[in-house]
Amino acid sequence: FGEIIPPGAAAEAERLACKSDVVLVVGTSAQVYPAARLPMTAKGRGAFIIEANIEPTDFTTNGISDVFLHGPAGTTIAILLNNVRRIMDCLATDGHR
Repeated sequence: FGEIIPPGAAAEAERLACKSDVVLVVGTSAQVYPAARLPMTAKGRGAFIIEANIEPTDFTTNGISDVFLHGPAGTTIAILLNNVRRIMDCLATDGHR
């Protein structure tokens, strides 16, 4: 949106995208670069991409997102977090932690 991303922050984001196992993409148009490149970078390195948005984006339709959570971020992220907690609790109960 016309704001300059500090070079150090951009380089760090790129570095982290390259080594991420999972990337959560929330509320984006997938049109603003260079930030829109980060999920593609991560996907190219084998990351699992979870997109939460009120409407599909290029990430959804072009196969970048592995999972699309349709709805407002406050709702979809809360549901995702609750499900992750349930899985973690089950793993802890089974001694897999």
